[in-house]
Amino acid sequence: MFLNDLLFFSLPLLLVQIWQAVKGDLLVLAKLRFPVQLLVNVIILVWIIVYGTGQATEFIYTQF
Repeated sequence: MFLNDLLFFSLPLLLVQIWQAVKGDLLVLAKLRFPVQLLVNVIILVWIIVYGTGQATEFIYTQF
């Protein structure tokens, strides 16, 4: 289960990094046309809303 979740969430990042390496440009997403950029951003937003945490989680902060 952990491996499936890891692949599910890391695969988009891996694909973008492969695309950046092939093009030799780190700004490949920023150089897309506006409608494509908007589509990518909407997909990311929906991804966060749908697959984000569904319940409140406690944040434990320890000051060093």
